Amino acid sequence: MGERGFVHPLTCDWTLVCLELKLRATVHLCGSLPPRNSWGRSGTPMDFVEVLIADDHDWFRRAIRTVIESEAAYRVCGEARDGIDAVDKVRQLHPDIVLMDINMPRMDGLQATEIIRREIPNCNVIIVTQNEATIAREQARIVDAKGFVTKSGLTRDLLPTMGRVAME
Repeated sequence: MGERGFVHPLTCDWTLVCLELKLRATVHLCGSLPPRNSWGRSGTPMDFVEVLIADDHDWFRRAIRTVIESEAAYRVCGEARDGIDAVDKVRQLHPDIVLMDINMPRMDGLQATEIIRREIPNCNVIIVTQNEATIAREQARIVDAKGFVTKSGLTRDLLPTMGRVAME
């Protein structure tokens, strides 16, 4: 507990969030996914949507990787620890979707998203943030991200948001 009884969002029990993410992915409660062997942007058949995870916390990237790879429609093609690393990995790997945390060292996720969307407009970025939904929605709009997921709603919203973005 912080001052005046306020629990800071960074102190929430991420172990429970990670366990719930894995449980939801395992029992497929997260909405529709792109069909396996759907058609990619290049017009050729593909077996999965490639995803880059950008977050400065190793354990969070591992938890998200576990959820994503539990679905046959997705494959994690790489991970980044900060915005500069994310931009470099996108240039190298050309993922279909980037899950981009906002608060990262060296370069924040919003700056990285602006660069990615300008240089590689076919790359779809989903902002992942601790901010409230109204703030996250506006931040995503400003940097031309294709969607956003709050960390508090991650277990409910991540895979459905990825499915929507992948189908666009």
